[in-house]
Amino acid sequence: MTNDVHQGFIRENPGSLTALDEFDPACFDSDTYAGCFESTIAEFRRHWPSVPIIYLAVHRNGGQSYDDQLTARRLALGACSKWNVAVADVWADSDLDTRRTADRERYSFDALGCDGLPGTPETITYSQPDTQPSGTHPNFPAIDRFYTPVLGEKISFVIEGLR
Repeated sequence: MTNDVHQGFIRENPGSLTALDEFDPACFDSDTYAGCFESTIAEFRRHWPSVPIIYLAVHRNGGQSYDDQLTARRLALGACSKWNVAVADVWADSDLDTRRTADRERYSFDALGCDGLPGTPETITYSQPDTQPSGTHPNFPAIDRFYTPVLGEKISFVIEGLR
């Protein structure tokens, strides 16, 4: 699940996962979120069959419909379970929730700041502060505080399993 799960698409074309024992890409409906997600995993597995895959489940996002996020999350986690894909779950394993105004303002950005990096309250002033930043894109403080620990732990776990 990323911010690329556009609300209209996930709402109108969620699709459903194929059967637990179905791994034939010809059976995936590429006109749906579920089909596209499974197709992506299948392509990774086809090209790099022995490389572990880690899916990064993003934070609760103030810039998107919560119901759409829940639908995308349910399908993505179901596919990851089916395909034995590890999940680094920022949603479940951190407190970042940009539906909260304080998190949205502190930990997301919609434009680069005066320093040329993803904006923070110290480096950018938005023209519509009631809705900007949107909460969709995590800035560096969000990555450092919430994403890096979750992803780092999952990478360590996956590497340990390879030994």
